Amino acid sequence: MSPPVAPDFRPADPSAKQKFSEVTDRVFEQGQEFVQSKPVGILIAAVALGVVAAMLMRKPEPTLRERAVDGPLDEVRHLLGNLRAELGGKTEKRFDRSLSAIEGALHKAKRALS
Repeated sequence: MSPPVAPDFRPADPSAKQKFSEVTDRVFEQGQEFVQSKPVGILIAAVALGVVAAMLMRKPEPTLRERAVDGPLDEVRHLLGNLRAELGGKTEKRFDRSLSAIEGALHKAKRALS
């Protein structure tokens, strides 16, 4: 079997390259004429497109609840979990009660802010 042969991408019509060049030149000229005839509209459209793109890419700021309650609650859970693991089983019940009390207080604060 012979190895595969790469396809020949040369245009069948030698004038195809010339036709393509003429079409692209015409489109470019029409685009320039349009921009020159309506510069304010093009400027407004470009600004609007920029504003929409900026809004889509913007990361929303955290809410008051996320900053004041959810973040600290997660930190307290993490810290108490690490402390509980370090101290072992004897104090596990005490830390469970402490954790429950702290979570309860933070949940009340969360409801108060909602």
